[in-house]
Amino acid sequence: MNSRLLAIVSLVLVMTVWGGSFAVTKAAFDDLPPILLAFLRFAVASAVLLPLAWPRRRAHPIPLRAALVLGLTGVGLYYICFNLGLVYTTVTQAVLIQSAIPALTAGLAFFVLAERLSARAVCGIALSFAGVAVVLVVNPADARAPHPLLGNALIVGSAVLWSLYTIYAKRLAQADTMVLTAWTAAAGTAFLAPAALVEYALGARPTFTASGGLSVLYLGVISSAAAYLLYNRALRSLGASQVAAFLNLMPIVGVATAVVFLRERVVPAAIVGGLLVLAGVWLASGKARDPGVAPDS
Repeated sequence: MNSRLLAIVSLVLVMTVWGGSFAVTKAAFDDLPPILLAFLRFAVASAVLLPLAWPRRRAHPIPLRAALVLGLTGVGLYYICFNLGLVYTTVTQAVLIQSAIPALTAGLAFFVLAERLSARAVCGIALSFAGVAVVLVVNPADARAPHPLLGNALIVGSAVLWSLYTIYAKRLAQADTMVLTAWTAAAGTAFLAPAALVEYALGARPTFTASGGLSVLYLGVISSAAAYLLYNRALRSLGASQVAAFLNLMPIVGVATAVVFLRERVVPAAIVGGLLVLAGVWLASGKARDPGVAPDS
């Protein structure tokens, strides 16, 4: 299998894993509090990645400040907002909101990095934001979404954090991906540890079950460690605009798994909002736009 075909197969697999991770995370809340789940997930991911990165650390050093910033924005704060958001809203609404991350990243890069935006990109960003607004408004409460407006706001916060993470990570584009991913996961785990202790002190208690353990292993080994590495490797063979096309798989898988496994009800207006988001992402991505994809979330 040539490198291009391998990259395509890898991206299909990664987007399928990340799309399904929304439902796995939501289901795991039956056994584990959200912040503890995030901590355990990245503790497992770090245990997998650090032994692989350790022999490469001297040849490919990563500045401590960079690891801390990426670990805080892309893991610590990101998964606190993301997991808490999923407690209060549905997987369907969360995955549709996060689908706007590429357009959001492009918009923030204009202000933070002074990157130029074409008229097409501006229209795409506006269209994606309109789609997110529709999803935010369509928020029926039910057993799986007790406070959907709060949950959706937290998911929007996680999307902003991932966009900031992506913008900062652009400065380290030439860094060794194995070392950078491992250091980021380890720093994020360190940030999540005190947050998990606060969560425990506030009364959240885990129930350690076989299903909860399998969820942690899936999220840590498959969705975090393996998927990150496959994604980074695929970027070597495909351009950013080509990678962006595969983003459309993630919301499709995310919504499908939520409907099949969690029996979530998809509101027609949410589908309209999701289509607006995806259309905006397509317009905003352009030929040279970095997609800024999120891990699953």
